Amino acid sequence: MQRLAFLDSLRGLAAVYVVFYHMTLLPDPHLMVPHWASMIVLNGGTAVTLFFIVSAFSLCYAMQRHAHETIYDFYVRRFFRIAPLFYTCIIFYIIRDYFYYHALHTPLEIAASVFFVFNFFPGHETGFVWASWTIGVEMVFYLIFPFLFQRLKTIPALTAAFFAALLGAVIFNELLMHTSFPTSVQEGYFSFCLPRVLPIFLFGMLAYRIYEEMIAVRPFPPALGYALIFASLYGYYALLHGALNIGFADSYYWQAIIYAALLLGLAIRPSIIFVNRVTAYLGKISYSIYLLHPSIVLFLFPVYKRIYALPMPVSAQFLLSAVLTLGTVLLLASLSYQYIERPGMNLGKKALQWLPKIARTRSPTSIISTSAKD
Repeated sequence: MQRLAFLDSLRGLAAVYVVFYHMTLLPDPHLMVPHWASMIVLNGGTAVTLFFIVSAFSLCYAMQRHAHETIYDFYVRRFFRIAPLFYTCIIFYIIRDYFYYHALHTPLEIAASVFFVFNFFPGHETGFVWASWTIGVEMVFYLIFPFLFQRLKTIPALTAAFFAALLGAVIFNELLMHTSFPTSVQEGYFSFCLPRVLPIFLFGMLAYRIYEEMIAVRPFPPALGYALIFASLYGYYALLHGALNIGFADSYYWQAIIYAALLLGLAIRPSIIFVNRVTAYLGKISYSIYLLHPSIVLFLFPVYKRIYALPMPVSAQFLLSAVLTLGTVLLLASLSYQYIERPGMNLGKKALQWLPKIARTRSPTSIISTSAKD
């Protein structure tokens, strides 16, 4: 199965976008952003939606290579792709928070993170590993993905599932508002819970079906790819200016449409501006970039203060901080990928060999049929 370079590149771009976003907002006070960059940088949180779209698309695409395997293989691969680095971060945060913040995490907090269930606890849905709320959501999605993939094999089926999930999110939010949790907890929990994010994942799966049934089977003119890319960029501009508060009860879902359009546009015409060796490498180490960057930004706080004390324009201060941050993050993320992520994935391959033979054979739990025609 050919690796799709545009998927790696989009992961890499999303990871870098999140880095700049948190570099700006985590320091207290926030870093000053030059006027020309403020609207884009301060909306870097939307890059997480791009992560989700790419993740769902990639899972569907990977089934072509692993279609002969069982559901147990899928879970083992996903666990060893995510857990080694995440568990390393858990240990790091326990130590860091004790010495830096003089805070102790309870056994329940630690257990919730170890078992990836913290997203089910209102008020603690983000976990204590910074930015890990996405891990909590992703792991639950992985749990149900094989069943969704088996049953939602056509564009109409996924379209119906997308709108059903939108309705489910609305109902879940209404029920949440009638609980005894404080309003702040209700709002915070809904922002980071699976019911709100599930339509995004389903739209990523829908984008894959469009790719598989249309783009992958016959050539499309490059102009169509450029049209989708430009439409996504214009849509993003409209989103940033609040011009897309229509059609959905939550404008959050416009992000899925915008980023899916970008993905499909690059599938047709992988423009070198987005898809190149640099962005592809960033995609390879994007998981480490994402999990490591918040703590790196934290430890760079004193350096930011020195930079912003220098007699230079805000643009120069911001760019210097961005270069320093990104350089440090990429260095440590490269090491993390080499010495934590890759060994973890190799351990997952060995673990697959240890599975009982009964779980390794074709069975009703196998992830069967990657074709919408089957």
